[in-house]
Amino acid sequence: MSELFADWDAKDTGLLASALLAILADTETTKLAVKRGEKETNPLLPKHPSNSTLNAIAILNGGLNTAIAGILPPGARKPFLGALTGSEATLAYQTSRGAGGGGFAKNLQR
Repeated sequence: MSELFADWDAKDTGLLASALLAILADTETTKLAVKRGEKETNPLLPKHPSNSTLNAIAILNGGLNTAIAGILPPGARKPFLGALTGSEATLAYQTSRGAGGGGFAKNLQR
C-alpha cells in the first residue's frame, strides 16, 4: 500500500487531509440537519439516515477517494483532491445553511 503514496509531496498530503476533513464536515452537518427534522436529499440514502449509516458512508467515501488519489498520477491528483475538497465543503456549507441552520460553526455550538 505504501507504494501508492511513494510519489506524494506535502501538497498532496495536505489536499488529502483537507478533503477528508471536508467529508467529515459534510457528514456532521448532515447529522445535525437530520436531527432538526430535515430530509436527506441524496437519492441513494434514506430520507432520515441513522448516524451509523452516515458514519459508514463517510468512511467508505474517505477510503475510496483516498484509494483513487493513491493511484492517480501526480498531475491529476492535486486537481482531483482540490475538487473533492471544494465539493464536500460546499455540501457541508449548504447543509449547515438549511432550514433552521445558521452555519457550521453555529451548529457546532449547539
